[in-house]
Amino acid sequence: MMAGLFLAGLAWYGVQSGPTRPAASRSARIVSPVQDTSMTLPRLSWHVCCLHESADGSLIADQTLRQFFDEHMRHAQGHAQQLEREVQADLYAQLNPAAAAKGLAIFHRYRAFQQALDLLEQGQSSSSLSSPDDLRMQLARVDQLRLQYLGAHLSQQLFPDVQPIHDLSAAELDVMQDHSLSQQQKIDRLQAMSQSLQAYAAQRDRSTQL
Repeated sequence: MMAGLFLAGLAWYGVQSGPTRPAASRSARIVSPVQDTSMTLPRLSWHVCCLHESADGSLIADQTLRQFFDEHMRHAQGHAQQLEREVQADLYAQLNPAAAAKGLAIFHRYRAFQQALDLLEQGQSSSSLSSPDDLRMQLARVDQLRLQYLGAHLSQQLFPDVQPIHDLSAAELDVMQDHSLSQQQKIDRLQAMSQSLQAYAAQRDRSTQL
């Protein structure tokens, strides 16, 4: 259970996002897959919707970009060369060349972070998470990796919800280990925590749309 809580917290680092659907079924600004004629990129039968540019044509780095990367990483299933080609092609299909190049550079940093995160997860065992303090230490290690590979500014752009998720993970473990609570009381408190987080996420989404 304790390792499960830790991994559930890691899921908020982008491991879970919506399913990929064929490009024809999604609305997006799609242009030629090769906007830079000096590059030869494959044409994709699918893509991940929808990346954004600012008014001056700069790439907007946000959770959408992170989910874009995650979607491609799942689709490639560990095939590094295929992943590189498809991410590059999809970036240039949706963005101007300068924004696409920046997106590809961010992807390389994000992928390195995810590889480091995988190594941390592989070394994790349930016995090493025996208390909320242990969990907080593990999440702090994740933060260190995130800052090491992405830096503070990009980390905040891609992962705006890190601290609330960390707090929830530790609070869940507190509840699970509270022997003064009945099983039903534990369930009720965990559900209330989940609903509070969902309300926070909904409020954040509304504010970003204004």
